[in-house]
Amino acid sequence: DPITLIDPSGNSPENTGNPPRMSGPNASPSYDPCYLPEVTTQDLAEGLDPIANRHLNEMNDACNYTMTRYFEPSGDMVDELGTGGKTINIDNGKYTVTYGFDKDGKFTVKVRDSNGKETPESRMIQSSLREALGRLNDEKFFEGFDDDDYKNFMDGFINEFNDYAKKNFKNYKRVVKYDNRFGGSKALGTFVKHSLLGYAIKTRMQKYKAPWYLSRKWTEDLNQFDMDIGFWTSFWIEASGLEIDLFRDGDSTTVTDSTVLSGLDLANIAKAMMLQESIMGNADGWDEYDDDLNIGLMQIHQAGLDDEGQSHWSMDSTSYAPFANSISDGFKDILKGSNSAYLDSFINVGIGIGELFAKLTVFTKYPYKSGKRNAPTYNQWLIAVQAYNGAESGWNNRGPYAGLIQSIFEKGVKVVSWKMFTWHIRVFTP
Repeated sequence: DPITLIDPSGNSPENTGNPPRMSGPNASPSYDPCYLPEVTTQDLAEGLDPIANRHLNEMNDACNYTMTRYFEPSGDMVDELGTGGKTINIDNGKYTVTYGFDKDGKFTVKVRDSNGKETPESRMIQSSLREALGRLNDEKFFEGFDDDDYKNFMDGFINEFNDYAKKNFKNYKRVVKYDNRFGGSKALGTFVKHSLLGYAIKTRMQKYKAPWYLSRKWTEDLNQFDMDIGFWTSFWIEASGLEIDLFRDGDSTTVTDSTVLSGLDLANIAKAMMLQESIMGNADGWDEYDDDLNIGLMQIHQAGLDDEGQSHWSMDSTSYAPFANSISDGFKDILKGSNSAYLDSFINVGIGIGELFAKLTVFTKYPYKSGKRNAPTYNQWLIAVQAYNGAESGWNNRGPYAGLIQSIFEKGVKVVSWKMFTWHIRVFTP
């Protein structure tokens, strides 16, 4: 048996039975929890779903990786939409993107370099855009679009992307350099993908407007960081492995504690948190450390250790947030010796939303450590929101801060209290 010669343990699925398959020292999951359990045709006939099998979920945690949901990418273009194309600029390269439809009628793109040729970089950009478009197609984001809608969406994305990449791609590569899921040779593709998905989220986020009586005080645009919020929401959904849809039916602000939230919901909650924390840079002292060493748009804590030698960041929890550890290391590299980096919106928002995801897995009863990845509920996220501010109400409980975020997210009202007075400031109407 040639397989035995290269796999004497007998674990190979091609092993012919000499020695018996799975008879080696790795046969028991107590020895190696990373092995794939055998699934017979009888199992399948009886309805066993090997992907949803609990053992596989436990295996994910033990092997320190998360399953990534698969969305069919859009395919090769067979019907071009219009003529010509738009130019993407990134990492000193220029690439022409043309739009159209694949053989199944799904919106897709074709990418070539400035000379009209395929290169490794153009192929990576093309495959990343198609992967993002595949997800948007599957989630019915384009439902009701006509040709002009498709064109306007992609034109708008590319126009924004070129400036966004120029400002942030270099820092992104530094953030993900320790993470083999996103960094290294994958950095270009993952940045492009989450930029497109983040842009799609941005287009549907709640839009804030300062009331007239605050227009002279709140001079900073309340919607200017929506792209950062959309990008990092999409990124952390993938990094965590949580099975969160980017959009849900309605996506209204009418929610109950048991509502399973979408990525758009989370982006709107993160935006509400930014309004509460810094009023998008309009609050006095937002760009200076407060007494608790919090700073910036999301008022993130200065990196470092507390008096007990534990990290101030939940992203550093090796037991409950392993998905964030290497990314946290990248952020900390950027922040070393640079207070100004804390004020960079891309960095500050990335850490803030990463901390929110880590608060979910560290401070709530969401069973991430046991291998669960199902999309969390509104109640679970509100507990994480409270933990972001500080768990004064105790572990796994909501408190006053979560209530303030609820008011913004559900009603469009920021509640401000001072001494015996309370103001209700409306920033949008649901």
